[in-house]
Amino acid sequence: MRELRISFGAMGEPLIDQIEKQGFTLSELDNERFQRLIVAVNMVHIHGLFPDSACNTARKRLLKQIIEKIIPLESDETDTRR
Repeated sequence: MRELRISFGAMGEPLIDQIEKQGFTLSELDNERFQRLIVAVNMVHIHGLFPDSACNTARKRLLKQIIEKIIPLESDETDTRR
């Protein structure tokens, strides 16, 4: 599998936009769940409720879960110029 790059930052693009640009998609349910989790991790980090190390661990675990659920797009739907 190719390398998947996802920005979890508060100002990052929505998850579905990021992965579709890389030739993948998610079910609507998975996308909504993961997007909410990304926002939740950012909220506890920004407000100082969890230390950086805990948020980094959460992001790594979240990335593993996203990778398990992604669905490759058909090759003709992928614009490799993005």
